[in-house]
Amino acid sequence: MNSFCRVAVIGGLSCAIAGFAPAAIGAEGPADKSESRGFGWYVGTGIGPGFGAKYKLNGRSFTFDDGLQGATDKSPLIALNIVNAGIALSPSLLFGFSGSAVAMTGKVLGNDAQLQINNYFAALTWFPAEQGFFVRGGGGLSSFLIDTGPSSDHARGFGILLGPG
Repeated sequence: MNSFCRVAVIGGLSCAIAGFAPAAIGAEGPADKSESRGFGWYVGTGIGPGFGAKYKLNGRSFTFDDGLQGATDKSPLIALNIVNAGIALSPSLLFGFSGSAVAMTGKVLGNDAQLQINNYFAALTWFPAEQGFFVRGGGGLSSFLIDTGPSSDHARGFGILLGPG
């Protein structure tokens, strides 16, 4: 595989759990209840089916099923939102790091085979109603692995993240 190939990833649905710890609140809480919460932090994680996950190789777009064509005992495509962490710019806008992976395994000619994309992104998450539904977008480094047992190839490139949750 050409090490200069572009890797593009479009993530699908994921679930996230976010916790907030307002930095402006002390052990006793704010003196004035109308006082702004200020900046806080968030941490989240999730798992999903990886709908729409694709990669681009030499200008062509492929699904994971395309990449493991002819494989037997294929696992379902799994997307892990391993960690989302950063600062809460407001109650509805988060900025931070998003680390995720999407993978599928199977057997090709009796050998274990794997396709995996790891993402290391800066991301913005917007909650239009300050909770529940959100939209996340970001970009950064993507790492792509094709392992067919006897041989493996690895490439890095720019990836993008865009999706609802």
